Amino acid sequence: MLTPIAFKSMSKRKPLHIITTSFLDGNEVLVGFSDGTSAIYEAEELEKLRPVAKHALPDHLAVGGEAIYPKAS
Repeated sequence: MLTPIAFKSMSKRKPLHIITTSFLDGNEVLVGFSDGTSAIYEAEELEKLRPVAKHALPDHLAVGGEAIYPKAS
């Protein structure tokens, strides 16, 4: 169980963002993060992080069909 002090220090953490990606030999990807660090991942590791879609758009909307929202007049 987290103590209040440990929980408080976790909330001060800055969000970490992916800044760059580079494909290396084979199936490896070099990822650069907003805090200045980098890491090499195998593509399979990153595949496991892919979110499951909550809702899929119909095909005609997903490939540039009609707008989802009406145009403002």
